[in-house]
Amino acid sequence: MKKAVFLFLVMSIAYIVHAQEGWNLLPFVPSQTLRDVHCVNKDTVLAVGDYGYIVRTINGGIHWDSIYSTTNNDLYKIKFVNNSIGFICGKNGTLLKTENSGLTWTKIEIPTSLNLLNISFINQNTGWIVGGTGIPSFLYGNKGVLLKTNNIGMNWEIDTSYNFTLSSVFFIDKDTGYVSMNNYLLTTIAKTTDGGKSFQFIVCDSLVNAYATDICFITPQTGYYISRCKENDFDKSGIFKTMDYGQTWEKIVKVADIVNAYFFDTCILYYTHFEMPGSGSYYYNICQDYIEEFPYFNGMHLL
Repeated sequence: MKKAVFLFLVMSIAYIVHAQEGWNLLPFVPSQTLRDVHCVNKDTVLAVGDYGYIVRTINGGIHWDSIYSTTNNDLYKIKFVNNSIGFICGKNGTLLKTENSGLTWTKIEIPTSLNLLNISFINQNTGWIVGGTGIPSFLYGNKGVLLKTNNIGMNWEIDTSYNFTLSSVFFIDKDTGYVSMNNYLLTTIAKTTDGGKSFQFIVCDSLVNAYATDICFITPQTGYYISRCKENDFDKSGIFKTMDYGQTWEKIVKVADIVNAYFFDTCILYYTHFEMPGSGSYYYNICQDYIEEFPYFNGMHLL
């Protein structure tokens, strides 16, 4: 059965690809830059972006509708936990929830104005959201926030005691998870084994104007994270991989200034980089050492 990937580009042009058929331009031009995308199923797909922009298709990308979001704040990430319930997080503590596959959205009032940057759910009940003073283009700051729910987002535990921006989060089960934390002097990867009550640094670099942009685990043993350096220390930029539960990491992509990545499995990933004088996006099969270029993207999701 063919699977669909939905890809959204920096210049706000939407692409759809079917396996082994190449890239095709969709007959739709968004009115705002899009930041993230989620395939609910092969027909229903939503994307979010700047100024509270949400678009939705229910026919596999042929036609798109703008959806009222209740906010003008930038929206950074979208995540569905089943076919009906989904969440969007964004700027200034913006948190939205849908219970009807994205047709309508309700704003969840959270007592923080920190930017909410990333979402991780292990099932439809239990999930975490992270953020801080950072924004997607500069993911570091001296304040951070971690939110946790055990009842599908009806209630949230909120911890604002961090002196880092928490830029990304990924939980494997109810106890074990990872976050990337960045302030102006340190970029770190931290691990919890108690559901987020406490974290231990497993990677810590003293890098000025640098940050980890994303972390993802494909299996409990195998995971990836991205280190992005803005000025110096480009030798520490790239994509790193662990195969021993985060104990040791190996750099597998040495390109500097990686902006976005999508990790498909233990072999395949996609990444975008911006390095003067050029930039690009690539499909990379690590196991076969094969790289292929494709369009520049902000967000990507494979059904």
